[in-house]
Formats: sequence, structure tokens, C-alpha cells
Amino acid sequence: MKAVILPAARPADLSPLTDWTSDYLLPVITKPIAEHLVELLVRHNIKDIIMVKHHMPFETENYFGSGTRWGVTIQYVLEREYIGIIPALKHIYSRLDCPVLCIPCNIITDLDISALIRSHYNEEADITVAQNSTDNKSITRIQDDLSNDESALPHILSHQALNDLITRPDGLRLKVNSYYSPHALQTVASPADYHTANTRVLNGEFQNIIFPGHQTDKGIWIGNKTRIHPSVNLSPPVVIGNNCQILNRSALGNISVIGNNVIVDEDAQIKNSIIWDDTYIGSHTEVTDSIVRKNYIFNVPRRVNTYVKDNYIIGDIETKNLIPRFERLVNILLASLMLALLSPLIAVLFLYHAAFPSKKFFRTEPRFGAYEITDLSGCLQPQKIMLHFFNSRNRLLRKIPGLVHVIRGDINMVGNSLLSEVQLQSLSKEWTSSRFQTPSGLFHIWEADNSGHISLDERIAAENYYTVTRSFRSDVLILGRCLKSLILNSSTHSITEESL
Repeated sequence: MKAVILPAARPADLSPLTDWTSDYLLPVITKPIAEHLVELLVRHNIKDIIMVKHHMPFETENYFGSGTRWGVTIQYVLEREYIGIIPALKHIYSRLDCPVLCIPCNIITDLDISALIRSHYNEEADITVAQNSTDNKSITRIQDDLSNDESALPHILSHQALNDLITRPDGLRLKVNSYYSPHALQTVASPADYHTANTRVLNGEFQNIIFPGHQTDKGIWIGNKTRIHPSVNLSPPVVIGNNCQILNRSALGNISVIGNNVIVDEDAQIKNSIIWDDTYIGSHTEVTDSIVRKNYIFNVPRRVNTYVKDNYIIGDIETKNLIPRFERLVNILLASLMLALLSPLIAVLFLYHAAFPSKKFFRTEPRFGAYEITDLSGCLQPQKIMLHFFNSRNRLLRKIPGLVHVIRGDINMVGNSLLSEVQLQSLSKEWTSSRFQTPSGLFHIWEADNSGHISLDERIAAENYYTVTRSFRSDVLILGRCLKSLILNSSTHSITEESL
């Protein structure tokens, strides 16, 4: 039997969590929620998995890869717009030659899948739906579709039923088997549900959940390479991830999860909260009933999301190391060097602009790049930049004034392209939220292979790939390839007024 993991029906209901990460990657006890499902499938010997991606698809595929880490084979299908199970399965029907187990990605469960499969075959049902009850039993009925309530639960579709639902959905009479068993299940459809899911897992309500790290005491799990000062007070249940530093006199626990690469400073207190990866909790800071990711803190009871600008209270670990500063210095040095080398050419181009002002050779237009914070709730808007460029068909000449933006810190030498207002409005949130978390740049990954004229969708796809694979080394390689490509082939590139 194959398994299909489906996206959350309404990822927007999980905001702000789904503004931060994919619905597949919501961390439950420091591991992505979909990873718990993959581990469940492996325990029941289901190793052929298809993931239907919709929200932040590249991040999901980058994390799970081909599935070899779990001993499974994972394939992917991308849905630009997820409208339901049957339309999604229709796109992969050619890969489904047997009954298929469908599981939403936004659930935590300890369902006995092997027993569910046996019930499906014993009842010879078209559809078997897992229902929660204290008794193991099956109830069979006839209906004409797969209801929305049932589709949100783990269920099995026979190959014939799937074929009928896809080819002739009207007038069907389906034999539906409801399999009742005393399993635990938590659907994560809101931030409150997400907090509840972590709480229930920590309280041991789910059988056979694999906790990360090692258990040092009853109700306390600690990851690898984590350093905890002897004066720290740990109150179970608590999970602490890998590579964390918990400093003097801090107090953690009372149902709390601390992600990977987290620093909790002196005298901080964390109660009934979930701290995501790469977050800094400042000295004397108290976090209660909240979900924290870097500079964001979401209070669950009040449903209020707050952006904290002061990195000494809560913040991003990455801003506290030397790598971003080093990258910034390299960008300034490279842009300054190029400006110095090109200064005679720049002078000639500006003289040309002054001599023929009607041709508007030097232009300034609004463009939109990486997100900036607009209010205390952490509302994000693409940053508006008044971009300078030369109006030339030669793409390299066109970019020269942009070196000034690099020196000012508006953009990097390498990054995602700046978009015009028309291009920005044409993109869906699901396809742009991740790319705008990455710095904008003067040179782009899609220019490195002579792709001077590609569609906007192709550019966005390439830049989403760049977002999840970006590193300082890759930026250096992309810059070299771009310069080589533009110098050798710049005259052959076709460009538009909205492209830089």
C-alpha cells in the first residue's frame, strides 16, 4: 500500500506559524509534524510515500529529500492551488496502482495503521475512515462521496473507488467503512491546536512517539551537544533540542519545548511555551503560554503576535554571529571594487545621459525586495526600493548603478531579483513568502546559465530553489558565473522594462 500525505486544507488558519514555515515542517517536540507521520508509516511497513506540496513547497522537499534518512521512498507533487483530495490525487493517479492511505500533514496520531488496513480488506470497503473510540469495531454504510470531515482524518481509498471518484464522481454509491479504535489524534488547524499538540505529546498521550535526544530523567529529554548550567531548574515535562545553551539560574519546563540552536540567557524563565530553532531568549526574560520564533512571540491565550525589535529580549541567533557581518563586509568591498574599476565607463555613461536627456538613459523606478517589519504585530511587507539603473539593452551596463544600492545595504551582490509592482501583485502568497525572507540581490541564480529571458514563473521557481540552498559559498560561485555569462553573452539577452 502507498501513502499520500496531503497539505493542510487552510494553512492561513495557522498564521502566523505558516508565515514562518511550511505546514509540513511545524515543529512538534522539535521535529517537523510530517516527520512524525513518516515515522508512523515506517513502523507499519509503508515505505512508498507521496507528498502533495502546496504551501512553501521547496522548504518541505529540501528537508525530506528522497526519504533515505527514514528508509522510505518519497516522491512529490506540486499543487499551485490545493482545492481538495480528489483533484490532488487525480494529478498522481498514474502512480497509484493499489489502495492508497491518505493522511493530512497537520495531524499527530498513534493510529494502528496495520489494523486499519486489515479492517479495510476485511470489510471489502471502497473507503475506510479511522474514527476515535474506546472500542475496536467497524460500521459500514453507503454514501455518494467523501465528506470534508472524513477527508481530514486518515483514510484508505481502494483503487477502484479512486478511479470512480476521478472519472465519474456523480451518482456513485460508495461502501464506507468507519473503523473505530482507541487511538489518540490531534488535528493542528490553529496556533492553539499546535500548542495543544505539543502539550499532549509531552504529557505522553501518544504511544510510540519518538522523542529527540536522550531522556536524562523522567519527563526530561535533552538533545546532543546541549550545555545546561548546573544551576538551571528543569521542571518536567520539557524537551530541549540539539546545540542549545541554557545559562545560569534559568528555569525551564512546565510543559515546554526548546528547539535546536537556542540560547536561554541568565535568569530567564520559560513556562508552557514552545521556542523554535535559532532563537535567543534574553537575560531575565519571562516567556509564558507562548510560541516564540526569533523576534516573534505569539501569546496563545490572547492570540496576539508581537514583533520584538530589541534583540536583547528575544532575537535571532544568526544576527548574533559574525557570518552576516562578514557577508555584509564582502558585499561592500566587491561593490566598491567594481565601482572603482568601472568609474571611467560610468563617467562616460553619465555624460551621455547629460548630453541626451530626452532618452532618459539613467532611470529610477520603484522595486520591491525582501520583507521589512511594518508594525509591532510583525506584519511583513515587501520593502520598497527606488532602484537606479541605466536604460540599456546590455544587462551588465544596466546593473552598474545598482552597485550603489549594494554599498548602502539595500541589496546584496547576489540574491533574489527585485520585482515591479505589477509582478508583485501577480504572485500568490504561498509562492512568495519564503523568497522574500531571503535578501534581494543585483545578480541572480537564473542569470548564471545564460537565461536572460525566462518567464516570471520560471524566475520565481529558480529563486525559491536559491532560497532553500543559499550559502556564502554558493553566492560566490553564482556571482562568478553571472559575471562570466553577462560579459560573454550580455548583448544577446532580451530584457523587459520590469527586469533588471
